[in-house]
Amino acid sequence: NNLGEVDSVLQVVTEITDQVLARQEVQKTQQMMQMAIDAAKLGSWFIDPVTKDLSYNSMLAFLFGYEGKEPMTFEMAIDQVSEEYRSIILAEIDNAIKTTGDYDITYTQRRFNDNELIWLRSLGKVSYDEKSGDTIFSGFVMDITEMKEDEQRKNDFIGIVSHELKTPLTSLNGYIQLLHRLAKKENNIFSTDALATAQRQVQKMTTMINGFLNISRLESGKIILEKTHFELDELLSACIEESRLVDKNHEITYEGCADIFVNADRDKISNVFSNLLSNAVKYSPNSPRILVRCEESATEVTISIQDEGIGISKEDALHIFKRYHRVEGNPTISGFGIGLYLSAEIIERHNGKIWVESEEGKGSTFSFSIPK
Repeated sequence: NNLGEVDSVLQVVTEITDQVLARQEVQKTQQMMQMAIDAAKLGSWFIDPVTKDLSYNSMLAFLFGYEGKEPMTFEMAIDQVSEEYRSIILAEIDNAIKTTGDYDITYTQRRFNDNELIWLRSLGKVSYDEKSGDTIFSGFVMDITEMKEDEQRKNDFIGIVSHELKTPLTSLNGYIQLLHRLAKKENNIFSTDALATAQRQVQKMTTMINGFLNISRLESGKIILEKTHFELDELLSACIEESRLVDKNHEITYEGCADIFVNADRDKISNVFSNLLSNAVKYSPNSPRILVRCEESATEVTISIQDEGIGISKEDALHIFKRYHRVEGNPTISGFGIGLYLSAEIIERHNGKIWVESEEGKGSTFSFSIPK
């Protein structure tokens, strides 16, 4: 008032319940995320896209075996990466930053403290902070050394067992062939037919074992492409004739690849085509027609095998080229689900593509394309 005395108080109150609750929710989410990171033993990292300044959590330092007093720099981290992966990682990081895309790479590096070679998988993403206007490149890294060692032990085991199984099968096949020739000479129809069936079963077993061996070699990096320049028509025709000799119940129509040459591994492309053709026969027991097409463009050749068999569901089609995946609902059809996986890997190593178009009850069309 005029006397300088306080005779009233004005109080302004703003309700901030929503802000407090939102802040608490953010804190709760961050705590839960940190718990998940700690439980999974994930190292987290942040890289400045411009300066390449690196920041990281204590778990990443532990995984890398870094015990230095000064913070680890981006250059120091890259120097520990195995030489064969170093340029790949740098290219992937640059590509992720330029395209604001995802980053996912598996590689090996040496730990700082004990020089131990470890396997790591690093995943990251470039995002844009709307508040600050900054571009953020962040992600996680996990130690997958134990998983890789388990894979190697498994592949070694498969390789050893497959070799041990092939030895008696080779001997058995030799005796069956000898008995088959004797039965034919004696005109013993029953024995001839029975031994021919036995020989087919041995061949089927040999094919399965070779499949496991190939997976072992593939995952150990021991499959090498031996590319040559050859005529595709000659190769496909030979595979089709071989199929006709084994299976008399299907009519294979071949629209040829006349005068088309490719630069590829002849034996491995033969394996892919034979596997797809064999599957077309196997999965169309009551539908005899199979159509083989060959199409050529300026840069690639596409081969497709169409059957009118049982078809594949949309769910199965998504996973059909994965290792050991088998189509559900066909317990009477033998196999371990390795043929299509191997085929996909071979085509991928040729920088080609492989896919399937199918509808349940109406058949399937498997196709693959390879560069010329």
